[in-house]
Amino acid sequence: MPRLPDFAPNGLAGDVQVVSDNAAADFDLSGIHAAIRLENGWNGEGLSSLPFLRHFYRPVVSSKRWHDVGENHVKALGLPRLHSKTFAAGWMRWSSDKGIVLPPAAREVGFEHNFFLIEAASAGIGIAVTAWAYVESEIETGRLVAPWVFSPLQFRFHFIRPSRVDNAAAREFGNWLMVQGRRDRAPSEVSFRSGS
Repeated sequence: MPRLPDFAPNGLAGDVQVVSDNAAADFDLSGIHAAIRLENGWNGEGLSSLPFLRHFYRPVVSSKRWHDVGENHVKALGLPRLHSKTFAAGWMRWSSDKGIVLPPAAREVGFEHNFFLIEAASAGIGIAVTAWAYVESEIETGRLVAPWVFSPLQFRFHFIRPSRVDNAAAREFGNWLMVQGRRDRAPSEVSFRSGS
């Protein structure tokens, strides 16, 4: 996922404010000029939609928890199962795609946002299904382990904004996302980290 610290809003007219919200963006009433959403396509009237990033997903777990279960896939799936509100069907989708019957989880823990989900998985609270774009750096540094192959989804991350209004800051931010999306590596290009 493009990292905001890499975004240099040189020459932007006005301030840029980034908010986290999963609700439908009301561009007319909220003062929001653009949104990033995970979509299979966008047909909203009067909206421009740019797909900028592919979506891959799979379970991830902390290096320590992976070591504690003896690097055993079946035991790992029995750990507390973490999920986020933004991808509540992640476990069902992943197990169906892989043809895996999930064993009973020690417990289920839900989180409002992916940030909390990833922090919980990194802290060893359990195992989570999440997007590659959200955990790439955690896997590269060894904070998280991804024991299964990342699977692609037909969904892509889209940058959405009203087509009838040309907001310079929103346009430049969208252009930056497109460049970053082209630079993003697929999960297969990063070596698997088994932890220590």
